[in-house]
Amino acid sequence: EPPGDSITISINSENMRQLYNESKGRQVSLNTRINQIIKDHLNWHTNAPAAKMYYLPKSCITKVIDQLTELQISVLALDVARDFKDICLMLRGEFTISSFLDVVVNWLQITKTPNRRGQNMYEYNLLIKHDMGYKYSFLVKEVCRDVIDHTFHMEIEFIVTENTLGVKIMNINDSYQSSNILCSC
Repeated sequence: EPPGDSITISINSENMRQLYNESKGRQVSLNTRINQIIKDHLNWHTNAPAAKMYYLPKSCITKVIDQLTELQISVLALDVARDFKDICLMLRGEFTISSFLDVVVNWLQITKTPNRRGQNMYEYNLLIKHDMGYKYSFLVKEVCRDVIDHTFHMEIEFIVTENTLGVKIMNINDSYQSSNILCSC
């Protein structure tokens, strides 16, 4: 039977000290930081291995991608885009534009990738600062294009630079309620 509104847990003193210092560095209470960790665990870490999501060093990814041509990157992006259906199903239980964007935003949060998001009645904007080079920007752009344009048939625009990718999805309200997209932000 699930517990009530709150529970008491024991944390050893070394872990408590580390959590306290981390929460202080992030300028949040210890309770808030522990709740963030639990949320990250439940939203991502619990199902990420089953969704075939793994950590790799940025330098490894960058070195591999930099060896590919734009055509090879586009082919790779098609495979990754196809995998997103399974990823979203494992992590969110559905494959919709909302669940796709929620997984992307959660991935950015988990990997501590700087980003900005904005939304109004007509468009959704996402700016990702990855510092991994043009070919990585191109790869992420192609994955987003394949999923958003080809799968969900939504109009999309990109700004691709050496270390940043801007994504703008137009006519966002035609496909779902806008409140669904920013729920995990």
